[in-house]
Amino acid sequence: MEKEYPVTTESHHSTDLKDAIYYLPAQFDQTILCKALKAVYDEEGKDLAREWLFKTKNNLPKNFDEFWEESNLTPYQLQFPDKYLNDSIYSTAKETGWIPKALRKGKQSKKPPSKRKLQAVGDNLQASEKLHEQLTQIKEDQLEEKEKSYISPCIRNMDGACYMHPFMYKKDIPDDREEYLKLLIKIVDCEVIVQEAIEHIIDQPGQTEDDKEVRYRLRLTNRL
Repeated sequence: MEKEYPVTTESHHSTDLKDAIYYLPAQFDQTILCKALKAVYDEEGKDLAREWLFKTKNNLPKNFDEFWEESNLTPYQLQFPDKYLNDSIYSTAKETGWIPKALRKGKQSKKPPSKRKLQAVGDNLQASEKLHEQLTQIKEDQLEEKEKSYISPCIRNMDGACYMHPFMYKKDIPDDREEYLKLLIKIVDCEVIVQEAIEHIIDQPGQTEDDKEVRYRLRLTNRL
Protein backbone atom coordinates (compact mmCIF):
# COMPACT_ATOMS: atom_id res chain seq x y z
CA MET A 1 0.00 0.00 0.00
CA GLU A 2 1.32 3.44 -0.90
CA LYS A 3 2.47 5.45 2.10
CA GLU A 4 0.39 8.53 2.91
CA TYR A 5 2.53 11.55 3.64
CA PRO A 6 1.51 14.55 5.76
CA VAL A 7 -0.40 17.09 3.72
CA THR A 8 0.84 20.68 3.78
CA THR A 9 0.88 23.25 1.04
CA GLU A 10 3.31 25.60 2.76
CA SER A 11 6.65 24.42 4.15
CA HIS A 12 6.56 26.91 7.02
CA HIS A 13 4.11 24.71 8.95
CA SER A 14 6.86 22.27 9.94
CA THR A 15 8.61 25.13 11.74
CA ASP A 16 5.66 27.24 12.86
CA LEU A 17 3.34 24.60 14.27
CA LYS A 18 5.71 23.09 16.85
CA ASP A 19 6.39 26.65 18.03
CA ALA A 20 2.77 27.84 18.01
CA ILE A 21 1.39 25.01 20.16
CA TYR A 22 3.25 26.37 23.20
CA TYR A 23 1.22 29.55 22.91
CA LEU A 24 -1.99 27.57 23.39
CA PRO A 25 -3.61 27.46 26.84
CA ALA A 26 -3.81 24.17 28.73
CA GLN A 27 -7.58 24.11 28.10
CA PHE A 28 -7.09 23.85 24.34
CA ASP A 29 -8.95 21.00 22.60
CA GLN A 30 -6.63 17.98 22.50
CA THR A 31 -8.43 16.49 19.50
CA ILE A 32 -7.76 19.58 17.38
CA LEU A 33 -4.15 19.67 18.56
CA CYS A 34 -3.49 16.04 17.64
CA LYS A 35 -5.17 16.34 14.24
CA ALA A 36 -2.95 19.31 13.38
CA LEU A 37 0.26 17.67 14.61
CA LYS A 38 -0.50 14.44 12.78
CA ALA A 39 -1.28 16.25 9.51
CA VAL A 40 2.02 18.12 9.57
CA TYR A 41 4.46 15.75 11.29
CA ASP A 42 2.87 12.32 10.84
CA GLU A 43 4.06 9.95 13.62
CA GLU A 44 6.62 12.46 14.89
CA GLY A 45 3.65 14.56 15.93
CA LYS A 46 2.67 11.90 18.46
CA ASP A 47 5.73 12.68 20.57
CA LEU A 48 5.09 16.41 20.20
CA ALA A 49 1.53 15.86 21.47
CA ARG A 50 2.78 13.92 24.49
CA GLU A 51 5.32 16.64 25.26
CA TRP A 52 2.67 19.38 25.03
CA LEU A 53 0.32 17.46 27.32
CA PHE A 54 3.12 16.99 29.85
CA LYS A 55 4.22 20.64 29.81
CA THR A 56 0.65 21.91 30.13
CA LYS A 57 -0.03 19.43 32.97
CA ASN A 58 -2.76 17.60 31.07
CA ASN A 59 -3.42 13.88 31.36
CA LEU A 60 -2.98 11.69 28.30
CA PRO A 61 -6.36 10.92 26.70
CA LYS A 62 -7.81 7.51 27.45
CA ASN A 63 -6.24 4.89 25.12
CA PHE A 64 -3.88 7.50 23.67
CA ASP A 65 -2.58 5.27 20.86
CA GLU A 66 -6.11 4.65 19.64
CA PHE A 67 -6.97 8.33 20.15
CA TRP A 68 -3.98 9.29 17.99
CA GLU A 69 -4.91 6.86 15.21
CA GLU A 70 -8.37 8.41 15.00
CA SER A 71 -7.02 11.98 14.92
CA ASN A 72 -7.36 12.62 11.19
CA LEU A 73 -8.46 15.62 9.18
CA THR A 74 -11.61 15.29 7.12
CA PRO A 75 -11.33 15.11 3.30
CA TYR A 76 -12.40 18.76 3.13
CA GLN A 77 -9.78 19.83 5.66
CA LEU A 78 -7.12 17.90 3.75
CA GLN A 79 -7.91 20.01 0.69
CA PHE A 80 -7.31 23.22 2.63
CA PRO A 81 -4.82 22.38 5.41
CA ASP A 82 -3.55 25.97 5.61
CA LYS A 83 -7.04 27.21 6.43
CA TYR A 84 -7.50 24.50 9.06
CA LEU A 85 -4.21 25.31 10.79
CA ASN A 86 -4.82 29.05 10.63
CA ASP A 87 -8.37 28.81 11.97
CA SER A 88 -7.84 26.11 14.59
CA ILE A 89 -4.28 26.68 15.88
CA TYR A 90 -2.54 29.84 14.71
CA SER A 91 -5.45 32.20 15.40
CA THR A 92 -5.57 31.10 19.05
CA ALA A 93 -1.77 31.18 19.43
CA LYS A 94 -1.68 34.75 18.09
CA GLU A 95 -4.06 35.82 20.87
CA THR A 96 -1.35 35.02 23.44
CA GLY A 97 1.52 36.64 21.54
CA TRP A 98 2.73 34.11 18.98
CA ILE A 99 4.26 35.54 15.78
CA PRO A 100 4.99 33.43 12.68
CA LYS A 101 8.72 33.06 12.09
CA ALA A 102 8.57 34.82 8.72
CA LEU A 103 7.13 37.95 10.36
CA ARG A 104 9.57 38.23 13.24
CA LYS A 105 11.99 41.14 13.31
CA GLY A 106 14.77 40.96 15.85
CA LYS A 107 15.26 38.78 18.90
CA GLN A 108 12.66 40.64 20.95
CA SER A 109 9.85 39.42 18.69
CA LYS A 110 10.19 35.84 20.04
CA LYS A 111 8.71 36.21 23.52
CA PRO A 112 7.17 33.57 25.79
CA PRO A 113 3.37 33.67 25.94
CA SER A 114 1.83 36.11 28.38
CA LYS A 115 0.47 34.25 31.43
CA ARG A 116 -2.33 36.79 31.70
CA LYS A 117 -3.32 36.30 28.07
CA LEU A 118 -3.03 32.51 28.39
CA GLN A 119 -5.41 32.65 31.34
CA ALA A 120 -7.88 34.90 29.50
CA VAL A 121 -7.90 32.75 26.35
CA GLY A 122 -8.16 29.60 28.46
CA ASP A 123 -11.14 31.04 30.34
CA ASN A 124 -12.89 31.79 27.05
CA LEU A 125 -12.28 28.24 25.85
CA GLN A 126 -13.66 26.87 29.12
CA ALA A 127 -16.79 29.00 28.74
CA SER A 128 -17.34 27.55 25.26
CA GLU A 129 -16.74 24.03 26.59
CA LYS A 130 -19.23 24.63 29.41
CA LEU A 131 -21.85 25.68 26.88
CA HIS A 132 -21.17 22.50 24.88
CA GLU A 133 -21.57 20.41 28.06
CA GLN A 134 -24.92 22.04 28.80
CA LEU A 135 -26.16 21.44 25.26
CA THR A 136 -25.02 17.79 25.49
CA GLN A 137 -26.94 17.31 28.74
CA ILE A 138 -30.09 18.83 27.24
CA LYS A 139 -29.77 16.65 24.12
CA GLU A 140 -29.28 13.42 26.09
CA ASP A 141 -31.61 14.26 28.98
CA GLN A 142 -34.13 11.52 28.16
CA LEU A 143 -31.54 8.75 27.73
CA GLU A 144 -30.78 6.17 30.42
CA GLU A 145 -27.52 6.75 32.31
CA LYS A 146 -25.76 3.85 30.58
CA GLU A 147 -26.61 5.32 27.16
CA LYS A 148 -25.36 8.83 27.90
CA SER A 149 -21.97 9.94 26.58
CA TYR A 150 -21.12 11.63 29.88
CA ILE A 151 -21.26 11.31 33.67
CA SER A 152 -23.27 14.05 35.34
CA PRO A 153 -21.80 16.06 38.25
CA CYS A 154 -22.47 14.02 41.39
CA ILE A 155 -21.19 12.79 44.76
CA ARG A 156 -19.70 9.29 44.58
CA ASN A 157 -18.22 6.77 46.97
CA MET A 158 -15.16 5.23 45.35
CA ASP A 159 -12.35 3.13 46.81
CA GLY A 160 -13.28 3.88 50.41
CA ALA A 161 -13.59 7.66 50.03
CA CYS A 162 -16.27 10.17 49.04
CA TYR A 163 -15.63 12.30 45.93
CA MET A 164 -17.22 15.14 44.04
CA HIS A 165 -17.37 13.80 40.48
CA PRO A 166 -17.35 16.63 37.89
CA PHE A 167 -19.01 16.50 34.48
CA MET A 168 -16.94 14.09 32.44
CA TYR A 169 -17.30 12.45 29.04
CA LYS A 170 -17.04 8.68 29.39
CA LYS A 171 -14.51 8.52 26.58
CA ASP A 172 -12.15 10.68 28.66
CA ILE A 173 -12.08 8.42 31.72
CA PRO A 174 -8.51 7.06 32.12
CA ASP A 175 -7.99 3.30 32.24
CA ASP A 176 -5.64 3.71 35.18
CA ARG A 177 -7.65 3.92 38.41
CA GLU A 178 -5.20 6.23 40.17
CA GLU A 179 -5.23 8.67 37.26
CA TYR A 180 -9.03 8.59 37.25
CA LEU A 181 -9.25 9.45 40.96
CA LYS A 182 -6.90 12.41 40.43
CA LEU A 183 -9.55 13.97 38.20
CA LEU A 184 -12.08 13.94 41.05
CA ILE A 185 -12.33 16.15 44.14
CA LYS A 186 -12.01 14.19 47.39
CA ILE A 187 -14.47 15.35 50.06
CA VAL A 188 -13.57 13.01 52.92
CA ASP A 189 -11.48 9.85 53.45
CA CYS A 190 -14.46 7.59 54.08
CA GLU A 191 -17.67 6.66 52.34
CA VAL A 192 -20.77 8.74 53.02
CA ILE A 193 -24.18 7.06 53.08
CA VAL A 194 -27.42 9.05 53.16
CA GLN A 195 -29.70 7.27 55.63
CA GLU A 196 -32.51 9.78 55.68
CA ALA A 197 -33.54 13.00 53.94
CA ILE A 198 -36.16 15.22 55.58
CA GLU A 199 -37.76 18.08 53.67
CA HIS A 200 -38.95 21.15 55.58
CA ILE A 201 -41.12 23.94 54.22
CA ILE A 202 -39.59 27.33 55.07
CA ASP A 203 -42.16 29.57 56.73
CA GLN A 204 -40.58 32.99 56.92
CA PRO A 205 -41.62 36.48 55.75
CA GLY A 206 -40.67 37.03 52.13
CA GLN A 207 -40.35 33.31 51.34
CA THR A 208 -42.51 31.64 48.70
CA GLU A 209 -44.48 28.43 49.17
CA ASP A 210 -41.92 26.53 47.13
CA ASP A 211 -38.96 27.43 49.35
CA LYS A 212 -37.81 24.27 51.07
CA GLU A 213 -34.97 23.06 53.23
CA VAL A 214 -33.65 19.50 53.12
CA ARG A 215 -31.79 17.98 56.05
CA TYR A 216 -29.85 14.75 55.72
CA ARG A 217 -28.86 12.11 58.24
CA LEU A 218 -25.56 10.64 57.12
CA ARG A 219 -23.51 7.61 58.07
CA LEU A 220 -19.76 7.66 57.55
CA THR A 221 -18.07 4.33 57.02
CA ASN A 222 -14.51 3.26 56.34
CA ARG A 223 -14.56 0.33 53.93
CA LEU A 224 -10.79 0.09 53.48
